[in-house]
Amino acid sequence: MQDSNVISLPVASATGAIAANLRVGIDSNGEAVLASNNSDFLGTLLQDVDGTVAADGSHGRNIAGIQLKGSGTHYATASGVIAVGAKVDPDTNGKVVSTVDGSAAVGTALEAAASDGDIIRVVFN
Repeated sequence: MQDSNVISLPVASATGAIAANLRVGIDSNGEAVLASNNSDFLGTLLQDVDGTVAADGSHGRNIAGIQLKGSGTHYATASGVIAVGAKVDPDTNGKVVSTVDGSAAVGTALEAAASDGDIIRVVFN
C-alpha cells in the first residue's frame, strides 16, 4: 500500500466556495467541508473550489485537493496578527489564530502574519 500526503475529495454542496489555504474536514458523506475546530481538521485546501454541484449530483471539477495535516509545511490563512514561532489555534472559519495559552495549539507559525487573510507557512501537530 502506498500512502500519500495529498488526497482528493468532492466538496459538499452545502459548503459553498472554499478558498485555498483554509483548514478543511470531512463530513458523514465523505465530502470536504470547512473545518470549524481542531476535532474535525483533516488538512488544508490546496486550491480554491466553488462548491457547486451539477443538477445530476456530479461534482465535475469541484474536487478538493487536500494536504493532510501531519505532512510537512502547510500554507494557512491567518485570522489576525501572528508572530514567527507562535503557537496557533484553529478559529471557526478555517483560519489559524495566535494561541492565548498554547493548550489547544494545532501548530507553529513559520512566518509572521500582519493581518487577517495573510497566507503564512505553518507546521501542524
